[in-house]
Amino acid sequence: MQVRLMCELPKREKTTLRSAFLVVFILLVLIAWIYDIFASPDFKDTKFAKSKFGKFISIFSLTQNWHRLNKIDLTNPDIRSLRCLQGIRFFCMYNVIAAHCVAANLSIPVVNTRYTEEISERVADRWVGSGSRHAILQTYFMLSSWLLTYQFFVDHEKKEKIKFSYLVNSFVKRYFRITPTLLILVGMCATWLVHLSRGPFWDDIIGHSYRTCRSNWWSNPIYLNNFIHPVEMCQPSLWYIAVDTQYYIVGLFILCLIWKYQEKIALILGCLWVVHVLDTYSRIYSSKIILPIYPELFYNMKFILWDHAGSVAKAPIANMSGLIAGLGFGYTFYKCRNKKLFTKRIHVILWWFASLGVSILIIPIPALFKKTTIFSNNPEVNFAIYACLSRSIYIFGTGFFIFGMTHGQGHIIRAINEWPPMYVLGRLTYSAYLLHVPIQLVKAGLKRAPNYLNDFILNWEMLSDLFLSYMAALFFTLFFELPISELKKHITSMLKNLRRNEVTCYSNKTEKCE
Repeated sequence: MQVRLMCELPKREKTTLRSAFLVVFILLVLIAWIYDIFASPDFKDTKFAKSKFGKFISIFSLTQNWHRLNKIDLTNPDIRSLRCLQGIRFFCMYNVIAAHCVAANLSIPVVNTRYTEEISERVADRWVGSGSRHAILQTYFMLSSWLLTYQFFVDHEKKEKIKFSYLVNSFVKRYFRITPTLLILVGMCATWLVHLSRGPFWDDIIGHSYRTCRSNWWSNPIYLNNFIHPVEMCQPSLWYIAVDTQYYIVGLFILCLIWKYQEKIALILGCLWVVHVLDTYSRIYSSKIILPIYPELFYNMKFILWDHAGSVAKAPIANMSGLIAGLGFGYTFYKCRNKKLFTKRIHVILWWFASLGVSILIIPIPALFKKTTIFSNNPEVNFAIYACLSRSIYIFGTGFFIFGMTHGQGHIIRAINEWPPMYVLGRLTYSAYLLHVPIQLVKAGLKRAPNYLNDFILNWEMLSDLFLSYMAALFFTLFFELPISELKKHITSMLKNLRRNEVTCYSNKTEKCE
C-alpha cells in the first residue's frame, strides 16, 4: 500500500506584475463607475455622453455595462424568435457543471466506494454524466453555428458574391471578443490560483493545473490546445473553446459552399455527416472504449481526460454533429423565419415526440449496457455504434425542438427559456464556462479528508457550483468581458473613422487633413 502526503507546497514564483495589471484594471472600472454615479447619472447629459471622456467612462462604468448586459433589442422580429436560445444555453451550462461536479468530487479519495461503483449503472446518473459530457455540449456547437449561419445569410441577402475580407473580419471580431477574457483566466490559473491555500490534496489538483498552465498556456490563444499536449491542457474544459473556434473557421468556408450551391445543401451536409459517423466509429472502436465506466477511471481521472477517451472527446470531427445540425437548422430558420409553421395539431404532436422525446430517450441508453445481455455481448462494437449515432440523434431532436420554439411552440418550456432573467444568465454563460472548472478544482483541493458521497450531497454540490460559477461570471463579465469588448468596439470605430478621413482627404486631393 502506497501512502502519499503533500501538505506543503514549494515556494512559487512571484506574480507582482500580473497582479498589478488586474488590480489597476479593476480600480479603473470602479473609478469610472463612481464618476458615472456622481458626475453624470445615467448619462442623461447627451453632450457629455458623446464626448471622448464620456465614451471612455461609459466603456468601464459598471452601471453602463449592467445596462448592456440587460439590453434586449425586441424591435427585431428575428431576435424575438431567437430569445429562447439564451435559456437553452443556461440549462445546458447547468448540465455541464453537474457532470464536472461529479468528476471534481471523485478526484479525491471517497469513503463509500460502493456509491462510486454503482454511479455509472444508474439510469438517472446517465442523464447527467453521458448527456453533459457527450451530447449536451453538441447543443453549444449547434447554437454557435446556427447563429453564424443566420447572420451569414442575412449579411449576404442582396449580394452577388462573398468577399474574403468578410470572412477575415468575421473571425477577427470573434477572436478579439473571446480571447482577452480567456487569457485573463489562463493567467490567473498560472499565477494566483496556486497561492490561495495549501492542503493534502492541493498540489495534486491545483498544483497540477498550475504547472500545466505555465507550460502550455500559449496553446490557448491560438486555439490548438486540443491538439498540442491535450492531456496536459491548461484547464481541461478549455478544449471546447478551441473546437468551437475551429468550427467557426470551418463553418465560414462551408457556408460559402452552401451559399453558392443552396439547392445541394442536403448533399453537402449529408457528406459531412457520413465523414463524422465513420471517423467517430473508427476512433471509438480502435480505442476499445466500453461502458459502463469503472470507478478506477473516475479515481485516476482527476479532471484529466485519459489518452484514448480524450482523443475522442476533443477531436473536431467526432463533435461535428453539432456543427452540421447548426448549419442545417440555421439555414432552415433563415428561409422559414417569416412563414407560419405547425399550424395543425397533429404537426405539433409529432414535433413533441420527434424532438424532445428523442433527445431524452437517447441519453440513458448506456446505463443498459451492463444490465442487459443485448448490449453486453460484444460491448466494443455496440458502444462504438451508440457513440457515433447518439450525438447526431440527440442534436437533431434538440435542434428540432429549438426550431419549434422559434416558431411559437413549447408552451411553458418556451416561456421559461424566454423569461427575461434567462437572457442575462444566457449572456453570462461564456464566463461561467471559463470559471466553473477552476472553482470546482479549488473546492476539491480545499478538502482535508476523504469525501462521503450520496445523491443529496452531489445535488447540493451541483447547486453550489452553479451559484458560485454564475456569481463569479457576473463579476468577470462586468469587470473584464464587457469593458474589453466595448474598448475593442471603440478602437475599431476610431480606426474606421480615421481610414474614412484618409480616403476623403485623398479623394479631395487635400494636402493636409486636421
